[in-house]
Amino acid sequence: MGSGARESLGPKAGPDLVWLCEVLWGGLPGVRVVLGDGPPGARVLERYAVVPSTTRPRMLLPVVGRAAWAAARGGRATRSPSASRQRVAAGLAARAGVGRAVFDRLTVLATHDPGAVEDGLAGALGRTVGEEVLLAVNVRPPSPYRKPVAQAVTSDGRVLAYAKISCNDLTAANVEAEARALVAAAEIRAVRAPALLALTAWRERPVLVTAPMPATLRRLDPRRSVPPPAATGAVAGLFGISQMPYGSGPIRARLVARFGDARESGALPEVAGALGDLLDAADACGGVPLTVGAWHGDWSPWNLAWQGSQLWAWDWEYARADVPLGLDLPHFGFQTAFIGARRGLAVSFGSARTAAAAGLGALGVEGAARELTFALHVAEVALRYLEAEAQGVEANPRFVQEAVPVLRAEADRVVTA
Repeated sequence: MGSGARESLGPKAGPDLVWLCEVLWGGLPGVRVVLGDGPPGARVLERYAVVPSTTRPRMLLPVVGRAAWAAARGGRATRSPSASRQRVAAGLAARAGVGRAVFDRLTVLATHDPGAVEDGLAGALGRTVGEEVLLAVNVRPPSPYRKPVAQAVTSDGRVLAYAKISCNDLTAANVEAEARALVAAAEIRAVRAPALLALTAWRERPVLVTAPMPATLRRLDPRRSVPPPAATGAVAGLFGISQMPYGSGPIRARLVARFGDARESGALPEVAGALGDLLDAADACGGVPLTVGAWHGDWSPWNLAWQGSQLWAWDWEYARADVPLGLDLPHFGFQTAFIGARRGLAVSFGSARTAAAAGLGALGVEGAARELTFALHVAEVALRYLEAEAQGVEANPRFVQEAVPVLRAEADRVVTA
C-alpha cells in the first residue's frame, strides 16, 4: 500500500507518513501530495508542517501559527503528559513563526485532471462544521484498526471539531458504532461523552465528527480514583437492558459467532484451542441468568477524565450491546494492570477480579453471575487478540506467553465456581 504516495513524496518520507497520505488523498482524481510548497501557480488545497520531521513524523500541523498552537494544545486531557509536552513544544515553535525554518512542509495540490475534487479534506470538514478550517492530523504507524484523527481549527485558533476518518471495513464499522453510542450516550448523565456533530463521509467511507470536550478535563489517574459503578451501569443501559440465561441469550451467541470466525482464520491456534475450552466450560453455566446490556468496550484510564465530579469518556468505537452488565469494570482493572502497569497476564486478570468485585456488587451482579462475568471477560480479551491476529496485527508477546495456561485455569475455575 502507498506506492502512489511514495512516488509523489519521494524517498525522504517515512512509511507512516506515506500510509497516511495514501489513506487521505491517494488516488483522488485531481489531487497530488508533495513535500515542500509545490510549484508556483499551483492551486493549494491544504498545507501542513510535518512535525518533527518527514522521516519520523508524529503529526501534521497547520502552517498558521495560532491554528498550530491551538491544535497542539487541544485535547490535552486525552494524552499522556509526555505526549502533551511534545505537542506543546511543536505548537510553540509554530506560533513563534519558525515553522517554515524548523519543519518540513507537506502540500496537497489540485491538478487539472477531469473529475477533480473541488476542495480537499479541510474543505469537506469545513462544510460539515459550517466554517472555514485548517486541519491538524495525527501520524501513527499503519494498522488494520487504525484511522486518522484530524482536528478542525480556525486560523484564529479555535478548535471546532475532531474527525475520525475510516479507511477500511473494520474502521468503518467502528466509526459507525461510535456514532450510535454517542447518540445514546447523550441521554445519560452519569458519564458524559463528546457531542456528535455529524456522521459524514470522505472517499466513500464514514467520518465521525465530534465537538471538542471541555479544556478543563483532568485525565483520570487510577492511583487516585476509579470510575463509579453508576457510570458503568448507565453505559450498560445505552441500548436497553434485559435478563436471560447465558446459554440461550445473546451474550453467548455473540461470543460463539465471533470465536467461530476467528478460529476459522487459523490465528494463534493454541490460544484458540484454550479459548474454545473456556467457552465450553462457560456452557456448563448456561442456566445462570445474566443481565444483558452494553459496554464502552475500552473503559481505560486513558479514555476517561474528570471535570469536577463529572466523569467524561471518549473513544466509544468498541461500544457494543449483548454483553453482561458491568463488563467494563473488570476491563478497567485489566487495562490498568496489563497495558498501563505492564504486569503479567495472570496477575492482571487477578487484579481485575479484585478491583471489580465491589463495583459489580453495587450493580447487583453477585454469586454465579459475577463468576461467569469474570470468565466471559477473560474470553472477550482473548477473542480480541485472536481477531486482531486474524487481521494481520501481531499479538502482544506478553499476552501470547501466558494466554494458554491462563485460559485453561479460567476454564477450570468457572466449572468449579
